[in-house]
Amino acid sequence: RYLSGECTGEEKNGIEAWMESDPDNRLLMQQMQAVWDAPEPAQEEIDVQQLWQRVADQAGLYGESRSRGFADRVRGAAGKLVSNWRFLPEAAPVYRYATTAALAVVLLLLITRLGNWFPWKTEGTQWATLEVSRGQRSQLGLSDGSRVILDAGTKLRYPVRFRGRTREVFLEGEGYFEVVGNEYRPFVVHASDALIQVLGTKFNVRAWEPDQTVQVAVSEGRVSLRAESSPEDEGVVIHEGEGSVMAAEGRPTEPVKVNVDEKLSWMQNEIIFRDVALREVLAQVERWYDLNFQLAVPAVATEHVTIHLHRHSVEDVLELISVLSGLPYTQDGQTVRLGFPGPDEAGNP
Repeated sequence: RYLSGECTGEEKNGIEAWMESDPDNRLLMQQMQAVWDAPEPAQEEIDVQQLWQRVADQAGLYGESRSRGFADRVRGAAGKLVSNWRFLPEAAPVYRYATTAALAVVLLLLITRLGNWFPWKTEGTQWATLEVSRGQRSQLGLSDGSRVILDAGTKLRYPVRFRGRTREVFLEGEGYFEVVGNEYRPFVVHASDALIQVLGTKFNVRAWEPDQTVQVAVSEGRVSLRAESSPEDEGVVIHEGEGSVMAAEGRPTEPVKVNVDEKLSWMQNEIIFRDVALREVLAQVERWYDLNFQLAVPAVATEHVTIHLHRHSVEDVLELISVLSGLPYTQDGQTVRLGFPGPDEAGNP
């Protein structure tokens, strides 16, 4: 269908993506194109269907236990290809049969190799999960050459080897992606209800549970952001230097200019919070230092603050939070208590 110009746009894209994936594939297609376009010299009539029947029978390509419908489709495709390779009268019969068989095998090889590209061949995909411990950070190289940097407490589910027409990963937490471009196989990040799709770019995704708010900032290229639960909504396109926010089961905001360096500062062991609820700051500190906060008055967690945190000693960070919130703190191992009275205030020795 491709050689005769009868394939659909989707089929054409699939063939061309397969050719781009390997120089050998392109060479094979060029050879087949040359055969297809060959002139038609004087010839003797040949029963192509009969030749195919002989080749199929001898090779055992189908039998009573195989699907006759599939065999008929393959036979028809091979017959179309063979019918365009005209045989000279003086060619010995053995060469005709050998050529027919070779073309049939090439066609079957093409179908098999293309099957590794199409989405219905993804049942063998092996998935892996990387969970970054609190207090740690991790980098990961994906099978397509893309790279991901993950912050503490982040979880990424990804294929050991990408298969199918898209490259998909699932993120819980915060990650910076450097995606290798491939216009035929978009890179897709699932984060909460957000779906971020790119061709080749660098961007940051912040999607911590249980907030379910997804923030995307693009440092290079562009990405699309939409709600996965609303496929009819095309969402927004975020260009370099812009950012967008999407609340749980909502629509992403229109992209605006942002300080991308500020959004990526977590990779430099600092982070800037501007007018956010105190609980977001405490959650970040918990991930960075493997702590657990207890608040004497839970409502304090909703108060908005602006703070610039450096990942220095935990004592410096806790002191800064105490001053900012106006709440005293005590620490017992990995537990930090904010706003609770100290021993003296409680009347204890």
